[in-house]
Amino acid sequence: MEHSAKRTKVLMAILGVLVVAAGGFLAWISTYKQRTTFLGSTTCMAADISEKTPAEVVALLEEKSKDMTITLMEDGEEALTGSAEEFGFHFDREATEEAMNAVLNAQKADTNAILRSITGQSNEVPAAAQWTCDEDVFLNKVQKANLAGERIQSERAQLAYDEETKQCVVQEAIYGNDFDETEFQDWMKENVTAALQEGDVAEPVSLEFPTEIYTKPDIIADDEYLEQRCEAKNAYAGAEVIYDVGDTKQVLDYATIMTWLDIEDGEATLDEKKVLLYVKKMKNAYDTLGRDRVFMTSTGEAVTIDSKRLKYGTLIDEDKEYEQLLADIKSRKTVEREPMYDSSTNVYSRSGADDLNGNYVEVSIPDQHVWLYVDGKLVIDTDCVTGDVKKKRGTTSGIYPIAFKKSPAVLRGGTGKNAYASPVTYWMPFNGGQGLHDATWRGRFGGSIYQGHGSHGCVNLPKKAAKEIYANVAKGFPVVVHN
Repeated sequence: MEHSAKRTKVLMAILGVLVVAAGGFLAWISTYKQRTTFLGSTTCMAADISEKTPAEVVALLEEKSKDMTITLMEDGEEALTGSAEEFGFHFDREATEEAMNAVLNAQKADTNAILRSITGQSNEVPAAAQWTCDEDVFLNKVQKANLAGERIQSERAQLAYDEETKQCVVQEAIYGNDFDETEFQDWMKENVTAALQEGDVAEPVSLEFPTEIYTKPDIIADDEYLEQRCEAKNAYAGAEVIYDVGDTKQVLDYATIMTWLDIEDGEATLDEKKVLLYVKKMKNAYDTLGRDRVFMTSTGEAVTIDSKRLKYGTLIDEDKEYEQLLADIKSRKTVEREPMYDSSTNVYSRSGADDLNGNYVEVSIPDQHVWLYVDGKLVIDTDCVTGDVKKKRGTTSGIYPIAFKKSPAVLRGGTGKNAYASPVTYWMPFNGGQGLHDATWRGRFGGSIYQGHGSHGCVNLPKKAAKEIYANVAKGFPVVVHN
């Protein structure tokens, strides 16, 4: 009984000691919770902030934040860079101090943190830096136009002409690097803000461009509808028309014909209105008959020749050409031919739209002079005498083909006492009874002879000049007569 009482007293004594010790420990812990500074062994961004107040830590953070830079990388290259201030971000001292006070309170409430401090173990706390953003400055900086590198638009997959196969193919979509600017600015704002608040103010912010915001093509190569259209269009593959226009060629290839095809219910139909428009454009390019013509004279003057005086030139028969072109396309073959000319077409030599092609005789009535060009080179020029304008027998202006050549010849005209028969050696008629010929009865040429003593309408030439011209022209060779 006595032994049991002694053991009880010992236990009570030990319990009393423990209670006192616990109370002392709690009292000691309580003193830590009343601190206004961070615990010993506390670091922030690798800096020792032991025993520092939140205000002192904020001063440290603010100093380090002055060198903060922000860089956006794209494909391994700097796309946009600058200081935080240039991006509109400013260190917020008041908000940061409030946040650091919260960090301090959290540390004081963490018994484990207190024990680590007591035992000399490190306590790392976040910087909790706070920033404000000037929206206008930010938006002015973060613009598509300020980014380095070229912006490439994405392009949808589309039908295209393949030169090698001469067929319609599906051209792959182009994945570009363009983007919606507002989406980009929102992304930058969110991610720069997070990086500044969560990161080390001593470390620059580096972000990788979010390629997921690139605008993507809305149609890609494996689009079933596109593939069906391609197959339908190739029903006309192989169609090609090569026009021989003098010594030049105009090619209507399948690349153009493809664009004239409408697809409906998987079938290709030729848009005949586009075919007709093509024919009209050809007429506009090559027709020289039926419209006034501007001619550049040997003296450098541009003269206009009335369409009614044009007997030489080109006229495409629109109806015939349209029908023939439709047939050529529907044959799905390569066809080479001349345009379907009207019967009035009369051309000696041409190169595309130029149906004189450097081959013509030019007669200037005001200058009383003749020039002969062959293949663009002047062969001869000479004075002449044209029809008598005072006697209303003037040579008619216009462009005419030489009807034929004859050597020698006798020119006859007039009636009664006005009848005449003039032997000539070289005769080249071009407009009814008007033509080029030698006039050995004349002692001189040029000047104002044609005003009272001119011909009956022909172009009188010295015999030597007439011989040279005769030797270089043929039936159909153009003669340009102008006032």
